[in-house]
Amino acid sequence: MSIQFRYHGARLRRFMASASAMAVWLAGMAAIPQRSGAGEIQQQAGSAATLPRDRLPRKVLVGTEVSGYDLILKLPLEMRLQRMDELVDSMAAQATLNYPGKQLDLVVLTEYFMSRPGDTLEHKAVRLEEVQSRIAACAKSHGCYMVVPFILNEGGSPALYSNAAVLMDREGRVAGIYRKVHPCSDLKEVLLEDGMTPGRNFPVFDCDFGKVGIQICYDIFFADGWQALAKQGAEIVALASETPETVRPSMYALQHRYFIVSATPRDHAAVYSPLGVVEAQTTQEGVMVHQIDLSYAI
Repeated sequence: MSIQFRYHGARLRRFMASASAMAVWLAGMAAIPQRSGAGEIQQQAGSAATLPRDRLPRKVLVGTEVSGYDLILKLPLEMRLQRMDELVDSMAAQATLNYPGKQLDLVVLTEYFMSRPGDTLEHKAVRLEEVQSRIAACAKSHGCYMVVPFILNEGGSPALYSNAAVLMDREGRVAGIYRKVHPCSDLKEVLLEDGMTPGRNFPVFDCDFGKVGIQICYDIFFADGWQALAKQGAEIVALASETPETVRPSMYALQHRYFIVSATPRDHAAVYSPLGVVEAQTTQEGVMVHQIDLSYAI
């Protein structure tokens, strides 16, 4: 009898988890504005007045990774730079193998990628100028944009620290910086993420292949950033996270009709399509390269 009870209990828990995920997904469906027909879609497409089916393909090759938890917890800065080179080299090799003649367009790395091990922000934080030349060389070598997350020392007196992600362009120039607007709260701590200064806006960056926004980990629980990026025309949102997320990225991708590319230290990294489905994923430590089409429209 007890065996049967445990069996049904496990089935019930699985059912409840699935029902919860479906409820969040349906909430995203309900939030999508309804369109009355091809005429309205055509009007929203802009002055070109082309239907989605008539648009030229806009193929973009994105790379992401599951970095391993040792990286964000233990590795010194120099070893992180080496790991960055190794990961992007692996992505480039995978791109050559699976997409001959194509080069990487966008690389997304894990939250806290550029930091040091330590107990305080003062010990963990990195100034951009300390590593900028190395990141620039990596981006320029592979001719790709790179989203590189930092515990960033912003300078000043007293010093300010941000949970940030730097976007490097194909030529190794800083194209922009996103600072996490929603630092993680913890009932055991007085400060948000040991004293991180929250960001104040949600920029969208113009890349040569399209418009890119960035969100970081705990931002996933707040709708404001995802809405702001959509209003500014983001076509890809890079989600750098310390923990894997699945249901909420699916919902936001569906609700706002953009692609989301996640990178994490463990378990799951993925590309979500504007339908809210996982187009490609990796569930083990390593890299993944996937081609998306920004002419995709619903």
